[in-house]
Amino acid sequence: MVWFRPLASVINLSSLLLLAPLADDRLPTGRWSSLTAADSGRSLAKAEPETDSAPLDLKEMPFTGAPSGLPRPLQVHLQAAKGEEDPPPSSMVEIRSKPAPPRPLLIAAEVSEFIGLRRIFSQTLVKDRIRIFFDIQGERAIDPTDANQNSLPDQAEDILLQTWVAMGLWKSLGFVDPFTAERYRDVAWLDIHLLPRSLLGSNGMTYDELQSFQRPGDPAGTLSLCFDVATQVHAERNLTPAHEVFHLIQNSATYFKNRWYTEGTARWSERGLGVGGNALANTSSVWPPAADDLPSLFLTSYEAADRYWRPLLEQTDPHGWLPLEAIPSEIRSARYVNGESVLKDFELTGWKFIRDVLAALAVADDEAFASRELSRWTEAEQRSTANDMIIHQTIADCFRRWQG
Repeated sequence: MVWFRPLASVINLSSLLLLAPLADDRLPTGRWSSLTAADSGRSLAKAEPETDSAPLDLKEMPFTGAPSGLPRPLQVHLQAAKGEEDPPPSSMVEIRSKPAPPRPLLIAAEVSEFIGLRRIFSQTLVKDRIRIFFDIQGERAIDPTDANQNSLPDQAEDILLQTWVAMGLWKSLGFVDPFTAERYRDVAWLDIHLLPRSLLGSNGMTYDELQSFQRPGDPAGTLSLCFDVATQVHAERNLTPAHEVFHLIQNSATYFKNRWYTEGTARWSERGLGVGGNALANTSSVWPPAADDLPSLFLTSYEAADRYWRPLLEQTDPHGWLPLEAIPSEIRSARYVNGESVLKDFELTGWKFIRDVLAALAVADDEAFASRELSRWTEAEQRSTANDMIIHQTIADCFRRWQG
């Protein structure tokens, strides 16, 4: 087991290095599945592997972001990859401007890279507590088309509208509201950032921790939920914003983030705004799945919407209609700039069952937290394969209650 010792504080916000000389002058050889830097229990920065099969190597590891002000030493929590030994839970490092002997343990990229990339945009639109940030010039510029001639890019208007409708739909159906969830009780805004797909690597990305962007005009301490949407996305023909909203719903209910559950139900959730009430039947899957099929199902992602969730939800809700009387008229009647309805057909198979599953998972993750004697939910614990059977069993228990 390796222990770290604190360093003297030296702050240089232009190009920061994260260093941790070892008390015994040796680098650890372990590989790690996550790293979180925290100040007084508040998460400031995280680093995770791009895939579960590529754990972090601490010899060189950049942060994905942190606030620009780091006034004192940070606690860095390391979660060991499978088969490796964890370091102490409160290993201390500090931010320094240059290496110090004996040897650097971690070399971070610009510590403010994540925040800096999203802090300043030339344009902002606001609807209730949702803000969308974008540029109209340069490499991050969005489509300038303004068909309704209101001096606002249609692309930004439509992404903001789809997000607002999705948030309102789930709230009207009784799902947890991220703005009132216990986990996010200090949140002020939901911020959407429009960035090129070349930077994001996908059409969208949701972040589960509150962020302090320190935007001009925001009061000190303003905290935001956020997700990114690629500048190539046009909401009238792409449901990425609605997909990312459902990740916020999931994160508000439970810490579990196993992808067959998160991406499977997020893909299903798109049907709330799209055509049809359930995932397309591309397989002959049945529910409950055979025990021998579970290991392969737990390795799936988006395809779980068809392989796992579709046959289950068809049994719990054969008709799949949304309750029009529960949905506010401004949500039902919302239209994109081109005149198309945001809610296409008011079909969504199994929405009550999914709502019950999320409520049950909120209890199940509390039980897992206690039984594992965790002090916090690390990324590795949130994505652990140990969660798979807990999630599946919770779903099966909900299904039995629905049958009975």
